[in-house]
Amino acid sequence: MNAVRLALLSLLLFGGLVACKSTGPRTVLVLSTSRLAADFGTYKFQRVGVLPVEGDLEDDAATHLQQDLYTELSRSTPYELVTLSKAELFDVRKSEPLRRGAHTPEALVEISRRYRLDAILFSHVPHRRLYPPLELSLQSELVASDTGQVVWAGSVHLDASDERVRHGLEGFFSRDHDAEDGGAGWELALLSPTRFARFAAYQIALQL
Repeated sequence: MNAVRLALLSLLLFGGLVACKSTGPRTVLVLSTSRLAADFGTYKFQRVGVLPVEGDLEDDAATHLQQDLYTELSRSTPYELVTLSKAELFDVRKSEPLRRGAHTPEALVEISRRYRLDAILFSHVPHRRLYPPLELSLQSELVASDTGQVVWAGSVHLDASDERVRHGLEGFFSRDHDAEDGGAGWELALLSPTRFARFAAYQIALQL
């Protein structure tokens, strides 16, 4: 084999490797942040209640986002998760703990006993924009049932005009478990508040 043919063959092989690498799944950027209580490691949580999401969203959107949190947390944590409806949580919700910055111990104890919960996840959407570029802020707190203390808190702010958010969406929706749409879901998420919120739920789950 002469030098020219060898060079051409090497170039073709290199190009094939680059093509294979470029068509693989993209990395999902971590865009969320969190903080842990100093004694988080001393808690042994098994059953965690996932409350309906409060804040700047309609009932249907709140239900979808609660389910998204349940799905993504099921993948990333060892907890047995329990979704609770608004009707089941009237006493807890009326105290508006995320807005007031405090949780009512009596309500927490009652709900925890009723559903055998070791902890409760509160979530809140303080800001959302429904027209392009989409925007969403999501905050969550994990509260220990026996002490009423916030032992973990996570938050994420997503702006579809941010290149890092767009990169993260592409990586998230091209994962194997979402391959039915051919990986094009990330582009749809730039226009769909429901898909955009699902990515926010994933970002929160990454931190817990």
